Amino acid sequence: MTGRVPGAGRSLVAGAERSLVAGAERSLVVIDGLDGSGKSQFTRALAAACEAAGPAPFIFHVDDFRRPLGAVAADVDEASVYYDRYYDFALLDRCLRAFLDGASDATIPRFDSATEALADTQTLTFDGARLAFLEGVFVLRAPTAAAAALIVLEVSEGEARRRILARDMARGRPRDVVEHRMSQRYFPAQRAYRAAFDPLRRADVVIDNERWDAPRVVRLAPGRLPHLVEKVLSGVIPS
Repeated sequence: MTGRVPGAGRSLVAGAERSLVAGAERSLVVIDGLDGSGKSQFTRALAAACEAAGPAPFIFHVDDFRRPLGAVAADVDEASVYYDRYYDFALLDRCLRAFLDGASDATIPRFDSATEALADTQTLTFDGARLAFLEGVFVLRAPTAAAAALIVLEVSEGEARRRILARDMARGRPRDVVEHRMSQRYFPAQRAYRAAFDPLRRADVVIDNERWDAPRVVRLAPGRLPHLVEKVLSGVIPS
């Protein structure tokens, strides 16, 4: 299986090493960015490239750590609820730590988005993975993620809005609902997060993802990423 950054001139695996060292310590790379910045798509392509060069990486998704909100008062600030209560970062952090400590799997509650409740459990199976990616919003709130190598995808708020509208309306949400979520929830919460954690300053890699089909490396700090990931990024994405 090969992966491509959409629109990039060469396969992501170009120039990548063909194997990872057996028994090497596990590594974690975190992908951060605004809602709508393309984190999921970028992470899938990067993981596919690494899989072509060695054991398949594991992908952690912040969205897998949703928790039920219960009744939320109408006068409560939506951005605060989204930032503070949507995701179980303590559980996420324990799973990240378990992966890095060599665990073979981790079991977490499964959130049912249709009922907004915890339905049963799901097992995250790490198999022979030596590398994991974590993608999602507010990732630096998990201490283990905050200590890992960090890739930040940068897009303008206007482009992020366009993508979110297209994505959520394709899922059946009315335009006015999506507009409300962006203005009252997603972007205010992101501003609070960036003020608190300053991911751009902390980033080891910054990628201009304004054009999802032609990402561009803006900054790459040599030696901070696992060697394979650094080689993949520096080999195929122009700077």
